[in-house]
Amino acid sequence: MNSINAMVGRIAAAYLAERGELFSHAGVHLPLSNETLELAIHNNMTEALIEYGIQKGRANAIGYALEMLGHMMNGDRISAFGAGMLDDMNSMFCAEVRRMLEDGKDPVTELACLRLGRLVQ
Repeated sequence: MNSINAMVGRIAAAYLAERGELFSHAGVHLPLSNETLELAIHNNMTEALIEYGIQKGRANAIGYALEMLGHMMNGDRISAFGAGMLDDMNSMFCAEVRRMLEDGKDPVTELACLRLGRLVQ
C-alpha cells in the first residue's frame, strides 16, 4: 500500500502544480490541498481500482491499481488523462454540493452524514 500512497501523493502534487489550489464549478469553489486530494483519490479511485482488480481475479490487485494510477502521470507531471479524471471528480463533487444548496440543505451536514454512512457500512 505504501507504493499506492506514494503514487497518489505524486498525482495530487502534480495536479495542484498544474491546476492550482482552487477548483470552481457550478458556482461552487472547492479549495484543494494535497491532503484533501489524496483522500479524494483514495476514496473515489484507488479503492475502486483495487476492488475491480479483485473482481476480475487479478492476483495482484494493488499492482493493477498502481498501473492504472500510473496512467495519470506523465513523468513528474500530471497527464492530460489524469488532469481530466481529477477535473471530472472535482466537477461531480461541486455539482453535488450545488444540488444540496439548491435543495436548501447544508452541505457540511450532508457530507458528514454521507461519510458516517460509509463508515458504518
